[in-house]
Amino acid sequence: MINTISANGKTFTDVSEPIQQKVTKDISYYLQLLFNPITAGNLCLDVSIKISIASNDFTFNTYCLWGAISPGETFNPAQRQHSLFNGYPQTFSIFTEEPKTIYLKIDNGLFEEIGTTLQGTTIIPLHNYNPSKSLIFRFGGTLHNHINTFDYTFDYTFRLTPIKPDAEVKFNVSNCADGIFLRWIDRQGFYQYYLLQRKAKNFQTQNNGQAVELDYFAFGKHFNNVDRQNKTETQTVSAFVALANQDDFYTLTSLFTSPLVWAYFQNETDEGLIEEWIPVTIAPAAIAMSAASLQDLNIEITFPQTQIQHL
Repeated sequence: MINTISANGKTFTDVSEPIQQKVTKDISYYLQLLFNPITAGNLCLDVSIKISIASNDFTFNTYCLWGAISPGETFNPAQRQHSLFNGYPQTFSIFTEEPKTIYLKIDNGLFEEIGTTLQGTTIIPLHNYNPSKSLIFRFGGTLHNHINTFDYTFDYTFRLTPIKPDAEVKFNVSNCADGIFLRWIDRQGFYQYYLLQRKAKNFQTQNNGQAVELDYFAFGKHFNNVDRQNKTETQTVSAFVALANQDDFYTLTSLFTSPLVWAYFQNETDEGLIEEWIPVTIAPAAIAMSAASLQDLNIEITFPQTQIQHL
């Protein structure tokens, strides 16, 4: 039996021999190779799989998502809330089996149709909107005149509201500006974002390279000093989230299970604003999610090692 797995411009071929006229094949390793672990990019791929047995061919397409949810978790929950941090680049991801109409409500405004989702994962940039309080996305349903006779002002008497949306996602605006802004990929293959507060910064230096002998004279005497050729530094930041609600706390727990985490940096230059995502490592931790409405969370972030001196 010959399996051919194709997506994203890549093709892999696997040959298997049957045992008692049966073949069981695990193609998960090939599916992992279809993704780019450096740039991440598209986290939902339309994969073509071709199975050839003797002179018979069978071909089908399926969607492959980055990540794997735990038993009992709900994929793409119908109701969820997130935090939106003003001034930072942030996106929102949703998976739909077929195109769905997207409705958006900014603050206390009306729902408006802004487009449709893709088949698979749709990533929606949030920097195009400037809410002061909240954003609410609704997916699916129909828009119609919903009558509320005595609702706020006359402008709200006849309001447009989606009927029976398949999913609703609300973003509550946070005006906190200082901290470490992280991006990561959760177990469902969605990009997640959060702004953490700094608590402490630690530096760990290390001597590397060949030994270097330095001779010098002082006070009429000869001295010899042996040092190393390279000096490297690793920076670790202790960060925290204070009084996170249960939705945010649940989102943050996926930070500890993500293999790819980035920290956001920006630098103002003569050529303009330069924005970069730098890969970081999150220290393993034991997380206890209680039934409390608000919880604190501590996170240790290690930045890439830098070479600070070289002889």
